[in-house]
Parts: sequence; C-alpha cells; structure tokens
Amino acid sequence: MGLLDSLKKMFGQAKVKAEELADDANEFVEKTAKVADEKFDKISEDLKESTKDLREKAADVLEDVTEKAKEVTEDVTEGLKKAGEDFMEETKDLREKATDVIDKATEKASEVASKVTDKVKDLTDTEETANEVSENIKNDEASKDA
Repeated sequence: MGLLDSLKKMFGQAKVKAEELADDANEFVEKTAKVADEKFDKISEDLKESTKDLREKAADVLEDVTEKAKEVTEDVTEGLKKAGEDFMEETKDLREKATDVIDKATEKASEVASKVTDKVKDLTDTEETANEVSENIKNDEASKDA
C-alpha cells in the first residue's frame, strides 16, 4: 500500500495546495474587488465634485452674462432716452424757429398789405381826382362849344 498511501498523500497535499491556492485566489479577487470599489468610489466622488464645480462655474458664467446683459440693456436704454431727449430738444428748437419765421412772415405780410392798401387808396383818390378833372374838362369844353 505504499503507492496508494503515497498517492493519497500527494492528492491530499495537492488538495491542500489547491485549497490554499483557491483561498489566495479568493483573497486576490476580494482585494482586487475592494481596490476596484475604492477606485470606483474615488472616480464617482471626483465626478460628483467635478460636476459640482462645473455647475458652480456655469452658474457664475450665467450670472456674469446676465449682469453684462443688464448693463448693456441699461446703456442702450440710457442711450435711447438721451437720443429721445435730444430729438425733443431739436424739435423744440425747430418749432421755435418755425414760429419765429411765421411771425416774421405774418409781420411782413401785414406791412405789405398795409402798403398795398395805402397805394390802392392813393390810386383811388387819384382816380377820383382824375375823374373830377376829366369832368371839369368836359364841362369846360361843353361850355366853350355852347
């Protein structure tokens, strides 16, 4: 039985070695899984942190853009108000100038109308005088003929 015992002993030792190897393999797998879990947790945590940072940066950029948009809007609004005020001032000046021109034109028209009226009156008076002279001449001629 020496050979059989020897084989049993060898198989027993192989079984022990196989079990040790299985234990080592299980320990290796567990350690690898633990390292993988730790790495996954680290990556997951880094990703969460990166996402959080990205959101914060995006919020900051959005706030900056919003603030700049407000500033531009205020500048444009202020510019439009100023342009409107300038336009109103210019139209006021034009209205005043137009009123002055109309007043001066009305004054000149009144002067011309007055002069025309005076001339017409003078001519009418002269015409009446001319008619009187003509009548007198006719009367004188008629008296000479008679």
